[in-house]
Amino acid sequence: MQTDPDKEPLSTSMGADRKQRTLKLALVAGGVVVIAAAGFFVLSNSLDRKAQQKINSEWSRLSRCMIGTEPLAAGDNASVRFRNLQLTAMVLPAEKRAEAGGVPWPARCATHAHAVAEAWKDAGRSGKDAKDLAATAEELAKLLKSGDANPVVVDLSDPVARLWEQADKEHLAVQEMADVPAPLAAARPMTSDSLKPDEALSKTFFGFKNLFEEPNAGDALRFIVEDKSLGDSPFVCTFTDKKAACRKLPASLKSLSGLRLLATTDDGAEPLVFAGNRGSEGVFRSDTAASIDKMYSYGGHVAADGFASVLGWDEGKKELRLLRQSPVQALQASPIKLDLSIGNFFYSTAVLWDTFVVRGVTKKDGIHLFARRVIRQGAEAFGPEQDIGPIPQAGGGGEGTPHITGCRTAEALVVRVEGYHDEFLTFQPGGFQSGAHFTPPVMAPGRGGALTCRNAEATLTQVTRSAAIQVRCSAAGCNEVSVNLEDIVGKDKDVAPREGFLAGADVDGKLLVVWAAGERGGLRMRLAPIEQIAKTADVVVFDDLVADHKAQKLSSLVEMRLLARGRFAVLLLNTSAGVHALRIDPAGKYAPMKIEWAR
Repeated sequence: MQTDPDKEPLSTSMGADRKQRTLKLALVAGGVVVIAAAGFFVLSNSLDRKAQQKINSEWSRLSRCMIGTEPLAAGDNASVRFRNLQLTAMVLPAEKRAEAGGVPWPARCATHAHAVAEAWKDAGRSGKDAKDLAATAEELAKLLKSGDANPVVVDLSDPVARLWEQADKEHLAVQEMADVPAPLAAARPMTSDSLKPDEALSKTFFGFKNLFEEPNAGDALRFIVEDKSLGDSPFVCTFTDKKAACRKLPASLKSLSGLRLLATTDDGAEPLVFAGNRGSEGVFRSDTAASIDKMYSYGGHVAADGFASVLGWDEGKKELRLLRQSPVQALQASPIKLDLSIGNFFYSTAVLWDTFVVRGVTKKDGIHLFARRVIRQGAEAFGPEQDIGPIPQAGGGGEGTPHITGCRTAEALVVRVEGYHDEFLTFQPGGFQSGAHFTPPVMAPGRGGALTCRNAEATLTQVTRSAAIQVRCSAAGCNEVSVNLEDIVGKDKDVAPREGFLAGADVDGKLLVVWAAGERGGLRMRLAPIEQIAKTADVVVFDDLVADHKAQKLSSLVEMRLLARGRFAVLLLNTSAGVHALRIDPAGKYAPMKIEWAR
């Protein structure tokens, strides 16, 4: 059989067709696969975006609920922000932390924490890791709605810190979510990070039991610190409303003990230091260590020009004596003879600035109070006597402090005398230099309280665990006002004043109350006229549970001490960062005082 060489065999042609059809089918199938894959990719991507949007939305709601609307700046810490919000909220009743009768903050945030966990799981992000973002969010949700502990007080810093760190690693975005009510404004307290070492009274701890205040208040605040563990001890500090200065005592006084400031001190003068048992080991000038004498002392005075007087008991001669010394005059010792029956000179005599005051029983008229001016030079130690008037109660006796104390302003010298049940105050407008007489004593009901003077007014202030009490007195009489402490610090036991951390003082006619609110409520204050203080908001002065810009488990605050004069107060904080002094002014502003040291 012959074949046409130009004609392809049928079998070959059919094979080629099959190959072409197969190729076309493969191409079509491949295209379908590609299209399907692309569609799947688009769909998957869309689902991922929606899942991420859901996560971001729920995270934004939780963030707004937990830490508010203000973004966290670089270096800010979510747990500290939440802690500051807790400080605001924990003293408020539940209804004031709730929106329109809803769940109070922060318990209402539990719903949002749970929603974050669910969104994370729905997106398929959860693996076998039991500590992933969903697990932490669920842990937080359970703690926020737990009935075992109050979430507004309890420490949630650990789960909050972990959750925000995880969210940051996942680059979760915070969006505006107006449908979620934000918390109240956060407190902005000082922390140990706010306290600068170069502003410290001491860079190391010392017990405030070793700090002794001048007992009679002038315009300046003075105290002495005697603590053998401190290299600068002993030292004397003088605080005014403008500055704070401290100075080491001369080296020759370092070996002495029992150092106290028992005399009154004029502005511009350096205080006298009494060593041993109230001067039994010597009375010294604090700047030069010059000795005046050794004598058990009831008090004294040092003037700006260097004149000094010391009142005390001469054990050798068994008599009451007044010592006088000035830069131009040698020491003069004058015995004091009194035509009075006096049970104990410690309780019933005093030198307050330029005034000698004595309480005693007269031969005819019972207990009276007398005053005489101290004369600086000459044989006579005193000027004419003034019978200020009767004191209808004897002193109680047995206490470790004198019954006659005082305070002074430019407008008046005030003498306070403790009776058995009440106290009595007398006023001398302008002091003896004015030539005015003391006014008849007025009765202040009750006993106790810190005495401060403002203008021609005196105030006795005491704050106990049951009440805050102020007695304001003028020459015309006294008025007592009291407020239940619960009306100031609240009734919640979680924020009740911590033992040893409650104090009060008068600052320019206002009541200042400072307290540590339980173990977690920070150091707080209120400042207002006593009639208004129950309605005044707290100010969180210091958070003792934040250090190194992180929430901590242990308090950094060891002790506090509140000292006051007429127009300012000083709050001493004994912390892990050292001892610092905060000045509080009549407007309620507070700030650390930089100590000017002379060593």
